[in-house]
Amino acid sequence: MARPHVSARSTLLAILLGGVAFISTAGPIAAAHIPRMIAPKPGEKVFHSNYQEYTTYDRFTEFKATGLPSGATVTLRCATGCHGSEVLRVGSSGTASARTFLSVAIPIGAKFVGEVRRRGWIGYYRLFTVKQNHKVATIGKRKCLALHGPDHPYPCVTTPPSAPTGVAVVQTTATSATVHWTAVGGTGTRYFVYVNKTQVADTRKTIYTFRKLQCAEPYTLSVAAHNMLESTSDHVPNSVTTAACPPPAKPKHLRITRRTASSMTLKWRPSHGMGVTGYSVFADGSNAASGLKTARYTFKGLTCGVKHTLDVQATNRSNVSSSVASMSGKTAGCSTAVPAAPRGLAVTAKTTSSITVSWQPVPGATGYRAFKDGHLAGQATKPTFVFTGVSCGNTYKLAVTAHNKHGSSSKAPTTAAPSACRVTVYNNYGSTSDGIPMCRGNPSFPNSMPGGTASQTITVPSGVTSIDTVLVQIDPASTVTAHASLWVNGVERAAADETAAGDNTFSFSPVAVHQGDSLRFSVSFTATYGQIITVYEVGNPGGTFSVQNSCPNDNNENFSKSSPGLRAVISGWNG
Repeated sequence: MARPHVSARSTLLAILLGGVAFISTAGPIAAAHIPRMIAPKPGEKVFHSNYQEYTTYDRFTEFKATGLPSGATVTLRCATGCHGSEVLRVGSSGTASARTFLSVAIPIGAKFVGEVRRRGWIGYYRLFTVKQNHKVATIGKRKCLALHGPDHPYPCVTTPPSAPTGVAVVQTTATSATVHWTAVGGTGTRYFVYVNKTQVADTRKTIYTFRKLQCAEPYTLSVAAHNMLESTSDHVPNSVTTAACPPPAKPKHLRITRRTASSMTLKWRPSHGMGVTGYSVFADGSNAASGLKTARYTFKGLTCGVKHTLDVQATNRSNVSSSVASMSGKTAGCSTAVPAAPRGLAVTAKTTSSITVSWQPVPGATGYRAFKDGHLAGQATKPTFVFTGVSCGNTYKLAVTAHNKHGSSSKAPTTAAPSACRVTVYNNYGSTSDGIPMCRGNPSFPNSMPGGTASQTITVPSGVTSIDTVLVQIDPASTVTAHASLWVNGVERAAADETAAGDNTFSFSPVAVHQGDSLRFSVSFTATYGQIITVYEVGNPGGTFSVQNSCPNDNNENFSKSSPGLRAVISGWNG
């Protein structure tokens, strides 16, 4: 059949396929130069074309595809206006860069479809009509995604997938779990599967087996649907715990790597098996340790020169133990030397009537002796001892020796005192007492001004290290404030205030004192009401009781005497 001639022209034809741009240059071509499609390679799907049946045509001298995702392939397929549904050219893109395809001939007026394939998906784009004047008339710009099939037009997917339903674990083993679910409607749906929110695979089936899991371990296994819109549904989780771990293998290759007179170090090859969490070891049938994370243990406290049986077994997370692996070994021979003196002797606890000491264990010792002030206080088999029969306020010379059948070591000495005791420095609170009127120091009542002062001075006896409390009798009066002070050797060391309440206790931060110090307790007064407040004298405590008053209505009573004394109790500590 004769073919009309088409005038020469060179025009750029751009065909936009959604996010992919196909660019061509067009020009006339003689009928004699119309190529035929070559024979397909084995397994390659192509359509033979007979271009000579067309009376007019354009020849695309170049095709370029740009903006392709990595690994995508492109196919141009004629929809209408061609001979059948022929594949004009298939191109491949290994990267997102442009690719040039072999020239093809497309008839005037033909409509065609471009396919973009990536990872098993095919994106179909409704394309454009090739016009005689080489301009592009848009038929539709809507991108449509569907699975490849033999029928045209291809079905479209326009909505995200719904979440899978009926997700259930149908089988578990110690290392795997199989999950099944109901298929989600829609063309081209596949499923993403997750372990603890991490995607591990995708599948088109509605069943999946998760492998390489840990035995006796809880997992969250999830499924989500995914379609050609590259849209993923919500995850549908399912909780499962894998089956119990089988018993671990018995530890092997036991060997003793070091031995002394009282210890042996045992090593072994780590046990094979799922979920091994640690080891338990035994010496002569008694548990020495459990939960060991390393394949090594040093048995201590063994008898010298004796054969011992050492056992080890592995345990897994299901708390299932292996069979016991055993071996025997003999400790080094007993030493004939006298043990060394204990080291690190220190007080670790004390009360008002006891002192506890500890020290480092002595190699080769079978026992220890404890001494107080040079006398044997007791014996011990472990490196600790409690000294009793001590009293607060005293310091003791303590010592410890180590011994075995060959003799005793020299003494390891220390000095220590028990916890401090409370002591009474001045005790003058007898039941019979006389009142001593004192000026209140009330500014609103001038005849009470200034407030009076009463004081008691004593000499600090032996064994007293600090003063912190004074009890004194003062008539109760809520409008009167008593101001107390402690003086040591003429220097004020502490002060405290209390409302007059009858039996008033003044508390101070401990004031250090020494035997023979001059200690004076004084109390003065201020008030917001009234004129007179009363303190009391009683007994014959020793020391000096002094009163100073200068207000007009108290006859200016002032004195200093050794007896009686201020009705008060002064207390502190002896250590």
